[in-house]
Parts: sequence; C-alpha cells; structure tokens
Amino acid sequence: MRSKRLSDNNRKSYIDQVLVLLKALNKNSIEGLTKDDFEKFLRVYREANKEDAARSYLAALYSVIANGIGFGILKENPFDDFLMEKRVHRSREDFIMPEQMDKILNLDSLNWKDSGDVRRRLVTLFLYDTGMRASSFD
Repeated sequence: MRSKRLSDNNRKSYIDQVLVLLKALNKNSIEGLTKDDFEKFLRVYREANKEDAARSYLAALYSVIANGIGFGILKENPFDDFLMEKRVHRSREDFIMPEQMDKILNLDSLNWKDSGDVRRRLVTLFLYDTGMRASSFD
C-alpha cells in the first residue's frame, strides 16, 4: 500500500475525524481496532440517520491507516477484514428534473415587467450555472 502526500489541512482534518471516531468507540488508539468496531460505528450513525458522516470518518481513518502502513508506523490494517456495502442512494423529492430545468432556462416564459419574477429567475440561473448547492449556505 502506498502512502499519499497530504496537505497540512487534509492531515489535520483526517486526524480530527479519526479522533471523533476513536472517542465514539471509546478507544485510545488506532491499533487494536477491529472490523466489529467499524460495524458498530456505522450502525450507530446509521440509526441516527448520519450514515454519510460515519462513512466520512471511516474514510479518514482508512487514509490515516494507509499512510501509517506506507510509512512503516503501523503493521496491520484492520480494514482488510471490513467490507462496507455500497451506499443506497435515496431519491429526493426536491430534485429538479431536466424537463423542469428546461422550463426555468427558457427566458421566453419570463415576465420581464415583474421585477420579482426576474430576480427569482436570475438567482436560480446563477445557482444552477455555478453549481452551488443549498448546503453551501449552511
């Protein structure tokens, strides 16, 4: 397994996430973690409807362990026995379908005399064109 070169920000972020994971599992170090620990962690977060967060923490831990093995600091990889199933994507009811977006993009239907309508359409087009998401405003 090869180690990756991480930026200082990535390294700090991964370490912070690993510390959260270890605290949740009531563990003091990475060494000694098992497949059962990962399954327990994932199950607890899944029950709290925070599976994406759990996967993020596990991905950070995986990266830290891979780097530890790559640099010869760690000898064993507890992820060798852990196979995380693919995430089930839920359909979203607030998703705009392509044909709906076509209507929004069609400026022929815009009432140019209604300043509120123009403003709403321009803001929507800006968000769409830049790829911004509602989560960007949290």
